[in-house]
Amino acid sequence: MLFSIAAIIRMVGQLSNLGGALTMHSIVLIEDEPPTLFMVKDLIEALDLGFEVIGYAFNGEDGEATVRELKPDIVITDIKMPAKDGLSLIGDMTAEGFETEWIILSGYADFEYAVLALRNGVKDYILKPVDPSALQTLFEHIAEKLTRKKMEVEAAYLYRQLHSSDRCSAPSGLRHEGVYTPVLITAGNLVDSMHDGLHAGRHVFGQPTETDFGHFGVVPFAKSWIVQGYSKSHQVLLLATDSPKDVHVRQAVEQWVTEKNSDSEARINALIGAPFSDIHMFSERVQNLYRSLKQWILIGQSHVFTAGMPVVTFENSAEWVYKCSRLTSQSYTAFRNQLLQWERQWQEQNYPQAFVELLMTKIADALPNKAGAMHIQVGDIQELLAASVSQTEAVERFANLAGAAFGEEPLGSKRAGPLSDVVESIEAYLTMNYFLPVSYDSLQERFGYHKDYLSYLFRQHKGISPNKYITMLRVENAKRILRDIGELTLKETAERVGYEDPLYFSRVFKNVTGLSPSTFREQFRGDEKGGDVIA
Repeated sequence: MLFSIAAIIRMVGQLSNLGGALTMHSIVLIEDEPPTLFMVKDLIEALDLGFEVIGYAFNGEDGEATVRELKPDIVITDIKMPAKDGLSLIGDMTAEGFETEWIILSGYADFEYAVLALRNGVKDYILKPVDPSALQTLFEHIAEKLTRKKMEVEAAYLYRQLHSSDRCSAPSGLRHEGVYTPVLITAGNLVDSMHDGLHAGRHVFGQPTETDFGHFGVVPFAKSWIVQGYSKSHQVLLLATDSPKDVHVRQAVEQWVTEKNSDSEARINALIGAPFSDIHMFSERVQNLYRSLKQWILIGQSHVFTAGMPVVTFENSAEWVYKCSRLTSQSYTAFRNQLLQWERQWQEQNYPQAFVELLMTKIADALPNKAGAMHIQVGDIQELLAASVSQTEAVERFANLAGAAFGEEPLGSKRAGPLSDVVESIEAYLTMNYFLPVSYDSLQERFGYHKDYLSYLFRQHKGISPNKYITMLRVENAKRILRDIGELTLKETAERVGYEDPLYFSRVFKNVTGLSPSTFREQFRGDEKGGDVIA
């Protein structure tokens, strides 16, 4: 079974009772009657649910020392014991912030104390004499709860490796004697996260749900995790396998991609990376996949690629510069027809996204420099690729955008009133709603113009796309919050300006300002004490 967890973490992991490798959970037993202690120990370990008693003690004082030394997942303690009773032990260690699962071992005569412990936060108890059937039910529940908790911790670690410079030690559950295989999965075209708001694949991976393990692959792996990548349209899968040549990896990824494609207009692509043995290499290996995937993605198609496969080599760059110069020296009608003919050839020859993106950049550089027309920049090309689900759509949108260089009005233009009024209305709407999800489709519906024309019009008057304008508004308001409301957490600040994911917000903020939110706040406070103010 796979559990995916999103907002801050998206992760899939296998529960301990599903036939894969068990997640081991450690226990310390504290009981002043040796026969009872060893009976409970034998019963628990006979359950075959992944529990191991790693230590025990016969009084509360020795038990506390054992718990501090071994740091178990679970502590099972009697209540009435010599030296220190169980309730005092739980109270003292909980007050210190010691994290473990406490279970009360109680006889009928002590049950009133067990009730008191439950009121103080202890969630489970074992009643003496111990009923094996009740013990089985209790530990099945605890195994599932602890496994999920550990999976969340492990996924959070992987997420931090991707999204921050935090290089803390890896949780023990991530250590694996075999190898790890990374897989980068993208819905739609691969562009940077600045275009998340309009990306055609931004909703493909959806909200967290519980699904059968068979939805990923018929063969269970030792363990598996999915975390959100650098964009909402990306996910990173990490598979723990016993062999670097596990034949089931590709089979499982292909099955998962096929099922996802059935619900998505934006096509799913996956790149399976080379196996590695050191979990601390995770971020580096994923970054390598990001740098490589554009060389394989065929816009509007779905494939599963393996790192090291041959890629399409680009033709001589100088020759393409000449071709682009000839293309743009024609009339707009001839330019558009020729460009769409090229697009059909690119499809026939399986040119990947990297090649199409490069050609669009060269064509943009060769366009006539008509007065008043905005030069098409790399960010504009990334934006239209983000919003397109097919190569034909992307090239047609590019042709519409390029029309301004020939003096053409973009698709969807109309002269119902002064264009400056339309731009001012869009600007006012974005300023009032920057913290909400705003898409180009919603702008088209609200203002009655084609979304490509709205983007072109806004850029002509403001020198920036609506998407980038929203990002600018969010960052500027985040700076104000960080300056004026210093007690808010990073998560609270992110939510106030329209970001669900605080680490994603932090990365956007740093891309725009050059500083992380925490560094910005600290620098402002330092300058404020020194008499300077950040603009």
